[in-house]
Amino acid sequence: MRTDGGRPGPHPVLCTLIQPPHPITHFATRLYHLTDHDVATAPRWAQIAPAVCDTLQGAWIAAHNAHVDFQALTRHLPGWEPAAVVDTLRLARAALPQAPGHSLDALPAHTGITVTDIPGRRHRAAFDAHATARLLLTLAGRYPTWDALTAVAVPPGLPGATAAKHEEQTLW
Repeated sequence: MRTDGGRPGPHPVLCTLIQPPHPITHFATRLYHLTDHDVATAPRWAQIAPAVCDTLQGAWIAAHNAHVDFQALTRHLPGWEPAAVVDTLRLARAALPQAPGHSLDALPAHTGITVTDIPGRRHRAAFDAHATARLLLTLAGRYPTWDALTAVAVPPGLPGATAAKHEEQTLW
């Protein structure tokens, strides 16, 4: 999901189910409501990986609980290097510590973000990306500058993280 002028675009750049290399587990089916039948005609990862890499190379990535998505992408896209990774979960915990929950289900309700007009359903990439974009744009209004936002939202160790400032060490 790209944003343009501070608004999420109407359609994702690339949105497809992937045919996994192994059968979908019962747990995954309960959580994501996907079955082997649903992905039987979907492309395999190798078929779309080059397009995904081209789209994401050098881009700022925003995700809710970004470590999960970043690790999955780096595992499947060797050599991929985003410009930076913004974590809306981290940002929400800092900006809204009093929220009753910090999930991508709880935060829109708490902040008044409308998600009912987003096509698709929760736990699908296009829906979650659009909801995450709206959350990021809503939370961004709580920070005076982009640098202030990224200082909180970019997890340590991920691309875009500011280096820890070390005070000069002295003997006394």
